Amino acid sequence: MRPKYRAWDKSNKRMLYSGIHDRNWYSTPENDEEGTHCVRAKKQSDAHWLILMQSTGLHEAYQDDIVKAIIEGIVEIGAVKLDEKMAMWAWQHPRDTVFYPLWEIFSVYQGKIIGNVHEHKNLLEAGK
Repeated sequence: MRPKYRAWDKSNKRMLYSGIHDRNWYSTPENDEEGTHCVRAKKQSDAHWLILMQSTGLHEAYQDDIVKAIIEGIVEIGAVKLDEKMAMWAWQHPRDTVFYPLWEIFSVYQGKIIGNVHEHKNLLEAGK
């Protein structure tokens, strides 16, 4: 499986998507994965203006996505993170240091992607 990435362009405040067979970043006015406008080629020197996010392979979720879940009857909002200790994709509530397995959030707790931490910070702050 070829890993998928997207990147947050810090300078222009927009999401960029990588091409499948090339080394370019694309964007669209709708800011979705169907990007057709080539913004620039990927280079090692791009690290200062890009925040890379890897796809988790679960429900089209990427690192730093904001996911709403219903835990014990309460709507909770958290972010997708990599739990390096457990070597797994996880969901973390902003008030908590505990990671929940991401697969469990989607399969047991009705997880739904509602945004990402770069474009929708207010959603995550509302969950505090």
